[in-house]
Amino acid sequence: MSANAIELASSTTSEPRPGIEDIVGEHSGATYRVALSVVRDHALAEDVVQESVVKAWQALDSFRGDANVRTWLLRITHNTAISALRKRRDRAERPARTTSAHVGRGVRVAGAHLHRTRALRHA
Repeated sequence: MSANAIELASSTTSEPRPGIEDIVGEHSGATYRVALSVVRDHALAEDVVQESVVKAWQALDSFRGDANVRTWLLRITHNTAISALRKRRDRAERPARTTSAHVGRGVRVAGAHLHRTRALRHA
């Protein structure tokens, strides 16, 4: 289905609206390019596209037709890619959860290992 056909089908006429398969099929290359341009990682871009398709499918009934379907889908993809980058950043910045008990045990284990190593050298 061409962009014009989708635009016409998504208008307020009594014509049936296009299915998500039609929309995604026509714009899959563009959605992938948008995702890749934002996240700069092929695997993450594929995940972003997949999540964007799900979001578009969930929101298809609320699509008002104010914008072109392509513009709407690419905006969903762009926003999803930004969210993916934020999630990745937040996971990377989150410090590992260690309690003082874990830290103390690690110091004791490392100290015992060092003590054994020194004892073996002097033996």
